[in-house]
Amino acid sequence: MENLENKNEPKLLYRLDKRNPLYVAFDLFIYLLICWLPIIFAIPNFVLGISIFSIILNIVCVYISLIILQILYSIIFFDYFEIYEDKMIYMDILGFKITLQAKQIDRFFSYGYCGVTEVVAVFKKRIFKILPTIILHSLTPKQESEIRNNLVYLSIKNFNTKDKKWKF
Repeated sequence: MENLENKNEPKLLYRLDKRNPLYVAFDLFIYLLICWLPIIFAIPNFVLGISIFSIILNIVCVYISLIILQILYSIIFFDYFEIYEDKMIYMDILGFKITLQAKQIDRFFSYGYCGVTEVVAVFKKRIFKILPTIILHSLTPKQESEIRNNLVYLSIKNFNTKDKKWKF
């Protein structure tokens, strides 16, 4: 009976539940330094007066602050990340869970910075694609490569069912 139930469940392709503590500490240090920059740029605008330039600069500072806060949240409260054949699941320590089906993934990118840690960001299909839905930080190059390869597999597998007009 257990075999029949397991056949209906999607196959787990990759699970990330551990990161290198040195990489986590490095990322925290870098982003805690960066998080003060938007505040430093926004304070003189409030003191010197309001002009269209200062309003635009304040909006940019708020946007950068939101991105940095999301990154710090993903670094500090990360619990695990799983990729299945048809979906991915991100869970944090506070119990917040994000489940993305393969057809909901709009795009993803990965990059390394400072020659030390790697980052993967996944965007969900929605009207405003300003902030990524899932950000994975403090990854080793091997972890980043495995996650990227599995996300490419998800995208290719879902490509034929994504848009009916592309079927030949």
